[in-house]
Amino acid sequence: MRIVEDEMILANGLKSLLQKYFPAAQIDHVPSVEEGKLYFSENELPDLFFCDIELTDGTSFELLDHINNNKPVIFCTAFNEYAVDAFKRLGVAYILKPYSKEELENAIGSYETLTNIKISVEDLQPQVAGMPKSGKLLLYKGENIIPVTYESIAV
Repeated sequence: MRIVEDEMILANGLKSLLQKYFPAAQIDHVPSVEEGKLYFSENELPDLFFCDIELTDGTSFELLDHINNNKPVIFCTAFNEYAVDAFKRLGVAYILKPYSKEELENAIGSYETLTNIKISVEDLQPQVAGMPKSGKLLLYKGENIIPVTYESIAV
């Protein structure tokens, strides 16, 4: 896990809480966009990010875009106007500072629910069998919409 937060007291408090929920997890702290760029040029992406949005040298959005993030993010911020942009960047929860233990628990619950969803090919077969034999399905990949023909879907 990585905490992206420029306020050290908040980062330490969040780390302390997270260690209770994930005692075996390695939890590192990145305090700025530039330090994050350097850190992630040398380290793998974590399973989960906890990000403040406004940092001293930019926004966590800049960092997430720079590293081409494909991991879930829980945004912990004092600003509510970034919510739409947050969910475009794999946000699984958006909690406002000062957040409570309950809000953090709910955010972690959202992450755990999303990461424990298992879909097998067998689960999809009834839905695919009922699809028309011609036409297109529109899928989202990031901000792009990709048309996929029904014929190209393998079951």
